[in-house]
Amino acid sequence: MSGETVVPIGGPAGGLAGSPAGGLAGGAAGPEPDKYARIRRDNAIKIFISHKQEEGEAARKIKGLLEYFGNDRLSCFVSELIAPGKPYPEKIEEELRESLWFLFLYTDPQLSWDWCLYEAGMFRGWMEAHDRLTCLYHRSGHLPDAISRFQAVKADPEGIEIFLRDLYTKPALPAVEPSGEGDPGIPAMDPINPKIADSKEDFDRLIERLCDAVGSPAPEKEKLYHKKYVFLTPKWPVDGEPPSWPLKDGDARIDLAACAVETDDKTAAMFGLPAAPRDATWEDLVGHYIRQADSDRRWLSELEDTLNLACRRLAFQPVFANFRALESGKIFRPMIYRTDFALDGSTCECRLVFIESLSRGASREQPEDLRVLLTSLRMAIRLRWEVIERFHNKIETLHADNPNAAIGAELKERLEVIQRESDSLGLLDRDKLISVFPEHERQKVEELYDQWEDLGETLFDAERIVDQEHRYSDMEFALGRLAELNEEYLKMATQLFSEKSS
Repeated sequence: MSGETVVPIGGPAGGLAGSPAGGLAGGAAGPEPDKYARIRRDNAIKIFISHKQEEGEAARKIKGLLEYFGNDRLSCFVSELIAPGKPYPEKIEEELRESLWFLFLYTDPQLSWDWCLYEAGMFRGWMEAHDRLTCLYHRSGHLPDAISRFQAVKADPEGIEIFLRDLYTKPALPAVEPSGEGDPGIPAMDPINPKIADSKEDFDRLIERLCDAVGSPAPEKEKLYHKKYVFLTPKWPVDGEPPSWPLKDGDARIDLAACAVETDDKTAAMFGLPAAPRDATWEDLVGHYIRQADSDRRWLSELEDTLNLACRRLAFQPVFANFRALESGKIFRPMIYRTDFALDGSTCECRLVFIESLSRGASREQPEDLRVLLTSLRMAIRLRWEVIERFHNKIETLHADNPNAAIGAELKERLEVIQRESDSLGLLDRDKLISVFPEHERQKVEELYDQWEDLGETLFDAERIVDQEHRYSDMEFALGRLAELNEEYLKMATQLFSEKSS
């Protein structure tokens, strides 16, 4: 077949039949599986056509052509024809168990074939001696490693002719020799359509139409990534246990450092590498960077937390912490934008991009006390305009405008976002902030800090209060007091910042 290696899964090489006997004539003695007994009784065979959703039309055409010449003894199953409301996985399993042939329609190497490979794996697990597992692929395509062990039928006239002759003109099941005295054996099952090639014109037309049905693969695409990126493949966290993605409650955490990575040279340069490492882990990619004396590692811990949520199919907040790229000095933060799970649970891949942060906060070129002060001012101003001005003395009005609005939840979310940014910047440790102020002001700053924490808890807990009037009253009281503290701190901090930066 045009130089293609023909190796059936589930049996040694030896013809398109894929049976251990090396062909369709002859078979081992002994009782047959129930499936073969049913096939002989019905005098008919089934073909399971496995295809991508995008190739549904091609699969239906192939089904129609094969059945048309099947003398009412051949039927093809195409998954998209399952009746609405039917249990999909159970129907797939039923059809796989009853099929003599598994025909994998492989067209475009750029598509993901996880589901078809999953179906092939199930069929392979149930294969009997004379079952066939075949891959039908386009003449200008090529087989990837994952399916290189399938019986390969290239969709050109030569390959299709061999496939059709094997399907129609040879015994559908071989004879079973007598097992001993008194056992008459079982005769070979008649071919499905032994005269299909008698009319060369009709046979050639069928071959041509099958070739056309497979179609042409899409042109290879050049992938140009406009963002710095990394494809992360986590290692299953339990040694000696087969993967079963996604992770479940109680499963061990993923180690970010051990994740396999795929990236490009531009991304590797951010971490001080001359080129993208091959067959590498996350540790190989960022190890040099994080060993730098001034390396800030908060973004790594946030990313690992986010990765563990993504691999459990749980919602997660974006990473707020950022880092400075070695080659450009620009500030980036990582973002997981996609997680792919193999349908059989065998693999997981997270796609990560690095977004340049144009709002960089305090620069490292500034003295640390100025950076701490500037960060605290930034958070105080956000608190003023995103929380206090939004809700203080306005809760009743907001409720009247939209009685169904979750005002407490919105307020809590805004506070959480500000708190997360504060944590990610790593500069607002209580003792660190107090130490920035002169000795005579430190007690006042300490009091403001502690009062803010108490008021924050009040606002967080207010959402749990069932009585609406009570809830809104508590929120308004806390917001009013928060406004006073915020104004007092802004005056102190701006005055000190002016003195320190002049």
